[in-house]
This record gives sequence, C-alpha cells and structure tokens, in this order.
Amino acid sequence: MDNEWHKEEAEDLLTELGIFVSPIAGARLEVRRTRDHASHSEIVKLRAKGLSYGKIGLELDVNKGTAHQEVKKHQPQKCGCFD
Repeated sequence: MDNEWHKEEAEDLLTELGIFVSPIAGARLEVRRTRDHASHSEIVKLRAKGLSYGKIGLELDVNKGTAHQEVKKHQPQKCGCFD
C-alpha cells in the first residue's frame, strides 16, 4: 500500500489536521535569552549562599531551571563573579 504520509519540515501539522490551540489564561511563557554577566553573577552568588534554585527563581523572577543552568555553566576560573 502506498498510503504512507510523512510531515514535511515546514508543514503546520496542527492546522493541517484542523486543531487550533488557545493559550491558557494566566500561562507564562518564558523566552530563552542570554543572561548578562550581572544577572549570571547574582544567580551564582545566591546559590553559593545556599539558596535553592526555586528560591533564586522567586527572588530574581527567573525559572528555577534557568537558575540551575546558569550555575551549571558557571566557570569560576574565567567568570570573575566573586571579584
């Protein structure tokens, strides 16, 4: 049978199937962006003080996953966060 179908890369699958998605009221979309050095430094310093990623996120209004990623990519020898 030759009825196999494959999605093309640029094809909008949801629209093609007639599915329309509405944003959930109150949902927060986080836009990934590069943090400046001051923001990165503040996250690293708060973590060094013992704050959890969740508390850092609340204090700096960032996602706790973002806080974790900033600490994970921190390079003390190059960064100068504590200078």
